[in-house]
Amino acid sequence: MHYPFHPRCGETVLILRRYAYRGTELVVIPQPDGSLACIPAWMTEEAAAHYKLSAGPRFSLDLLRSLRAEVDALLGFLQSDSTGEKEDDGKKERGPRKSATGFIRQGRAKGCAGSTAQDAAGGASGSAPARDCGSTRS
Repeated sequence: MHYPFHPRCGETVLILRRYAYRGTELVVIPQPDGSLACIPAWMTEEAAAHYKLSAGPRFSLDLLRSLRAEVDALLGFLQSDSTGEKEDDGKKERGPRKSATGFIRQGRAKGCAGSTAQDAAGGASGSAPARDCGSTRS
């Protein structure tokens, strides 16, 4: 197991089965307690050893905004049964889709004000919420 954030990282594991589900290659491995675990196959590949957390962002704000515009445009092509559609004579009419413009999260999550880069990487605090506050995966 090469993925550094998997609890069994560094262990040699027996792959009992490989299969694809929704376009993702998965492997089934036996666990020490006798149960089976189904994990993404990429976690068992050597390239997974290079995944790291970083203290700062890896993508520019302009790139993220561009990506958001692309996703909004693609979502505009999807048909939906949401409440934004109006029924008229049994036919659904779709009004123009509004683009999301606000921030999903402003600032740090509640309870993260005192966390440090060491805590975000799983340092002194040891708690999952403290590690997740402000962490960025690459």
